[in-house]
Amino acid sequence: MRSAWRRWPVVLVPLLLAAVGIYAQNLTLAEWNRVVDYQTPYARDLPRAAATARLTPQVVLVVVDGLRRDTSERLPFLEELRGRGASRVAITGQPSLSLPAVANFGMGAEPEIHGVTTNWYEGTAPLDSVFASARRMGLKTAVAGNRNWVQLYGGDLQVQRVIDSEGEAADDEVLEAAEEILEREHPALLVVHFSSLDEAGHSHGARSAEYAGVAAAIDSRLRELCGRLDLDRVTLIVASDHGHVLAGGHGGWEREVLEAPVILAGRGIKPGRLPPARQADVGPTIAALLGVGTPSGATGRAWLEALDAGERELAEKAVAQAEARLALASAYLEVLGAKMASGRLTQAAETLDQLRGLAASPTDGSWQEVLSGALALDGDLVQAMSAGRAERVARERWLRLPLSLVLFAVPAAAFALVCRRQRYFWPALAWGAGALALFVGLFYAHGLRFSLSAFNSESQIRHFFTQRLIESAGTSLFAAAGLGVTVGMAAGRRSQAGPGQGPGWQAAGAAVTATAFALFLLFVQVVAFYCAYGLSFSGLLPHLGWGLKFYLDLLQATAVGVSAPACPLLAAGLAWVAARLAGAVSGKSGVSPGRV
Repeated sequence: MRSAWRRWPVVLVPLLLAAVGIYAQNLTLAEWNRVVDYQTPYARDLPRAAATARLTPQVVLVVVDGLRRDTSERLPFLEELRGRGASRVAITGQPSLSLPAVANFGMGAEPEIHGVTTNWYEGTAPLDSVFASARRMGLKTAVAGNRNWVQLYGGDLQVQRVIDSEGEAADDEVLEAAEEILEREHPALLVVHFSSLDEAGHSHGARSAEYAGVAAAIDSRLRELCGRLDLDRVTLIVASDHGHVLAGGHGGWEREVLEAPVILAGRGIKPGRLPPARQADVGPTIAALLGVGTPSGATGRAWLEALDAGERELAEKAVAQAEARLALASAYLEVLGAKMASGRLTQAAETLDQLRGLAASPTDGSWQEVLSGALALDGDLVQAMSAGRAERVARERWLRLPLSLVLFAVPAAAFALVCRRQRYFWPALAWGAGALALFVGLFYAHGLRFSLSAFNSESQIRHFFTQRLIESAGTSLFAAAGLGVTVGMAAGRRSQAGPGQGPGWQAAGAAVTATAFALFLLFVQVVAFYCAYGLSFSGLLPHLGWGLKFYLDLLQATAVGVSAPACPLLAAGLAWVAARLAGAVSGKSGVSPGRV
């Protein structure tokens, strides 16, 4: 009976670990879908921002898909535009993907606010956009490019030229369509989207001659397009939606991916190089140029410092932006339940009333006072929103902390109770931790990183995760094999083992301990993510870097758990072989097949 009691964990624990692995797989899929299917709670009917003075009759926004900042600085025509206009680096949202970037441009917000978290988003724009704002003012809007713009803003784009082909031929069609729209339709806002550079980055990498050649060809197309524009009369904005890592790929948070160049030239633009800002600022800046209201859900701000306008015009735009921000901040903090930060809104409303009064009865120098006051107020409201978010995050982390401690303590106690009496307990811990270290080593040896940019194309995602499952299972089996050989060699060199303590059972028990310890280490990391970000996302998105690590931890746990039943069998078999060989070499025959 005592022998059977010692052996039961070797039989039952692997089955329990396999069940944990299956649960980890289901949790991985569920949490992945929570981010992909994230529903923004900020899609509210907010007050529309006031219209202001129009600075230009037409804005042409050219988006060069996948253009790196450093590559843009080697293109001759773009450098000419920089010399005559304003330029800056715009930091994309996360993830740095194309459809979320299109949402950032049009709605002037980040994915946590507008809800377009991935390229798999299937709906229309859930928030107000610069296109909707222009349409309300009776201005014509148009697009020549891929379907992303039509998907999100189709109802507010009166002229649509969707190009479904690929490669440089598609860019030629985009250019031709844009020239036709400019000649025949005369829109107030035209979006031109060139896609072939992104395709070259994915196919050949951003350091390739192919990528450089396509970038140079797009630069030439831009020169041709600008030949149709009178920049003394209209405004041109050239922007990238994201960059590329050198090997090709984006979506992550590498500097070369997040830094997207933006160049503004023509009517209403003041030349100069500006410090980095946010990609979400582009939509509000277009709204300020056209004099239409800032999108009501915009968290970005208009680049007033880049606009060539008088103090009164700039002050009126700053006040209108602060009004829209106050309405958004009120709704945002209400959703978050941030009571401490919400207390700042009353004072903000009073400051806004004072600025309105000053603007209604202007005196010498008062417009500069209104402008600086409105910009300061807008900054205060942005800080209030940031403080409200931090308040909500901290509150939820404290609420999750007790359960997180329990989730840590229970498996730790169970592990110590069941496995600590194993003869090879410490070697088992070393092999279990070593299996996880080997997985990480293989991960980096493949040139991978904990970033969505590791997926050079969406078709590679399934292969990426499958490969990680295989490698995690392989490292777990490798640890079991190592333990089997270690235990078997030790048993073969010593005298006859006691009842029920043959090398096979000892190795099997050690393998179960190693597997359980590896799974426990992964579980600790999963619990840490749960404590920091939770498992359901309502109004808040987790940091996607830690999110990807969380998914990989769950995938490892899946593979380690599902392979758990095979580990003690492998270890026992190799222990028996190693014991026989070691016994033969040392001249001891005390270990027999029956003792395994």
